[in-house]
Amino acid sequence: MANDESIVQEQQQIIGDAYRQLGERFYADNRGNAPEAYADVFATIRNAELSIETYEAEQRRLKELEEKGLILCPFCGEEIVNRSVFCNFCGRRLSDYNPTKVYVKNTAEEAPEEKPAEEEPAAEETAAEEELTTAADTAVEDIREEDVKTETADTFTGYTALRTCSRCGFQTDDLEAMFCNNCGARLPSVGAAEATPETHEKHCPFCGFRTSDADVLFCIECGARMV
Repeated sequence: MANDESIVQEQQQIIGDAYRQLGERFYADNRGNAPEAYADVFATIRNAELSIETYEAEQRRLKELEEKGLILCPFCGEEIVNRSVFCNFCGRRLSDYNPTKVYVKNTAEEAPEEKPAEEEPAAEETAAEEELTTAADTAVEDIREEDVKTETADTFTGYTALRTCSRCGFQTDDLEAMFCNNCGARLPSVGAAEATPETHEKHCPFCGFRTSDADVLFCIECGARMV
């Protein structure tokens, strides 16, 4: 009896493998023109394939960023230095990220909860809201332009344009950064960058802290040896 059962199981395995091969060949031969009777099955397979392709593409990108010493801000999705405590694009502390919440891309704002449909506002109210939105967008754009204005200190030979955080003293030469990587405070505009002679400056290779004091041996921010 035991031998009979093993024979049945073996033959069932052979049948199952043949069915799988038949299905794979049928799908491959009709992938571009799925028969109507099997359209839903073809769609399920294709959606799964797309999910795998998307995941693999994301993993390749993360690996490329890791090789460059970068990560993606979990709040806004911008590329930032992997040692950052705060995102210098949205200003949020990275440790505050909550994976159970949904955030609006390119901002640190949480996605609003869906609400029941409401009655459409009157035309006058809609026009007033549009004017306020336009004014707010213009104000934000003006702030961004002010932060990346011209006239940087690196136009002078032998000097490096640095932007110093007024709260913690962290310095960076990133002209597009809006917030401090170390404490999250807003950085001064590019026009306010300090010109520091390159030859007299020491910096921390781990956290980026800079100083012109040649006697400093270790970083005051993270304790690493200065170079």
